[in-house]
Amino acid sequence: MMDTTEGSRQSTPEALQLHGSDHPDMILVGTLLTKHNYLTWSYAIKRAMRAKMKLGVINGTTLKPSITDAHFEQWIRVDSMVMTWILNCISKEIVNGFISSLQSTEHIL
Repeated sequence: MMDTTEGSRQSTPEALQLHGSDHPDMILVGTLLTKHNYLTWSYAIKRAMRAKMKLGVINGTTLKPSITDAHFEQWIRVDSMVMTWILNCISKEIVNGFISSLQSTEHIL
């Protein structure tokens, strides 16, 4: 479903919207990723992203717009938020291996 913000001439896809309750400190799953639980963690993080309508950002079905697209900056914001959520769900012992990921589709799923 598409939503139009006041003053906007173009609709913003739901996957590119952030809501007031979305914040960088959110931990979306109860179990942090460790060296031993990838399958369980992956299932949980995918369900959480689906619930937040952001699964397409991490699996590549919500494509990164071109730099000239009106939604480019919003995609960058959402991708950064998604990366932050994912990093919050990775144990401190292994998180450094993921810090350098440039966008949410890299290295994670």
